[in-house]
Amino acid sequence: MPSILISHLELSALAGIAIVLHAFRRSIGQAPLYLMLGMYYIVALLADSPQLYHGVLSQGMFKGLGYGMMWLPFLLMLILIYELEGTLAAHRFLLGLFLLLICFFCLSLVIFGNIDQSISQKMAKFEFEIFYNLSNGLILCFIGHLGACIILPVVYQSLRNRNIFFCIAVFVSFCVFMVINEAILSLYVHFTGPRPKQEVLTFFNWNMRLLSMGWLSILGQAYLFFTRTEVKTRKTFGFVSDIFAYFQSTERMRRSLAEWSGRYQLVVDNSSELVFLLDQQGKVLNANSTALRWLGNRLLDADFLLPEHIRNEDGAAMDWQKTWAKLDFTETDPPQVTLLQNLFLELPDSKLLDIDVNLSSARLDNDQVALMIARDMTVQHEEARRRQNIAEQTMHSQRLESIGQLAGGIAHDFNNLLHSIQANIETLQERCKPDFNDRYLLDNVAAACHRASLLTSQLLGFARKGKFNESVIDVGQLLEKVEQLFRPTAKNVSFKIIISPDSMQIRGDENQLTQVLLNLLLNS
Repeated sequence: MPSILISHLELSALAGIAIVLHAFRRSIGQAPLYLMLGMYYIVALLADSPQLYHGVLSQGMFKGLGYGMMWLPFLLMLILIYELEGTLAAHRFLLGLFLLLICFFCLSLVIFGNIDQSISQKMAKFEFEIFYNLSNGLILCFIGHLGACIILPVVYQSLRNRNIFFCIAVFVSFCVFMVINEAILSLYVHFTGPRPKQEVLTFFNWNMRLLSMGWLSILGQAYLFFTRTEVKTRKTFGFVSDIFAYFQSTERMRRSLAEWSGRYQLVVDNSSELVFLLDQQGKVLNANSTALRWLGNRLLDADFLLPEHIRNEDGAAMDWQKTWAKLDFTETDPPQVTLLQNLFLELPDSKLLDIDVNLSSARLDNDQVALMIARDMTVQHEEARRRQNIAEQTMHSQRLESIGQLAGGIAHDFNNLLHSIQANIETLQERCKPDFNDRYLLDNVAAACHRASLLTSQLLGFARKGKFNESVIDVGQLLEKVEQLFRPTAKNVSFKIIISPDSMQIRGDENQLTQVLLNLLLNS
């Protein structure tokens, strides 16, 4: 009983150490965990060799629990890695241990093959017995446990896909492993000799085995609970099928690379932007179909330098060396992009294309290159100019409106003064005698006041935004009125009105029409 308790504690300690190393793998790395499990894997493989177990270690470690129990902590970590990190991590874990085992045996053969047996004869004899005399048992053990490591994730995943608890799925997987392990031992005993009675496990020993497997399953369930991992549904045989899928990964990667290359070329060639790869001298190393369509065969000329055909608003060519010096060729994420605006690209027909340029650094075959993406901004710039014209027209209208309001205020005040002057003139005209010699002067002042009144009426109409007083006007009477206003100012001018005898009527603002006719007469 004490030996069984000690075996339980040893199994728990080994599993606990492995779980702790796995829990802190992000802080200390995965190397300590894999080194510990690798060494443990080699020891378990040697200790579980049927011949070695039958002869050397049958009275030592795990005596009360029996053959194969050393593998349980290792298998628990395999299932935990498969559950927490996925199929690929579990495959890497097994592949790493397999390579470690090969390296260990190769190194052992080199070391033990050069040992001076006169110095360490006893140790060399024991080591040669392990690595040469036990080779059949080791090979059988390795093949059997390799098959068990492949079958166990399949059994575990089939149970997890049915929403069975982690501990139960692990416990059943352990039971399947023990059945496989006993079958390996039975095959070895069948071909080498009967198993001694003292090594046959009793009913109590089997119960202790089940208890150990259950305890380790609960320990794994507790660790999974603290990691708060959700149940992941995978294919039942995905662990096995993914192994064969790796052999097709190279072809898949090649097809995927070709597909992505085709997609990239499709996107670049069908882009509306001009894409160039330039070297330090400004020569075009590559260009998309849009650039070829705009620039034609000029890109194929050996002496064609693209920066010489890109000009700024002043007409000066781009200083490529200065621009190249501003590029940052250090590996930054995201890469630094230089924006150049309001540039013009000279086309073969001497036309200029409005462009904005994005420049970024890149590497091609370890050589420094510049990626230039030029965007056609002709439509955008025309739209900007149109909007600017609209804005200027709006500002002009606002200024005219302000002037109209100012003119309306002045015209209103001036009209009040004119009414006062005109009233005084009319009063003087009434008081003057008919034979007053200077009466014509008063008449001239009255006519001028009347014309000024018409002018203020026009200003008021402008201030009212063209809302004039429309009425039906007789053209003959309008012309006679204009004649009366024009004659005092028309010296030595013969003025005669010739109109149709029929009445001609129009609709409009009388003051505006009078002012138009007076302007025509005064400017003629």
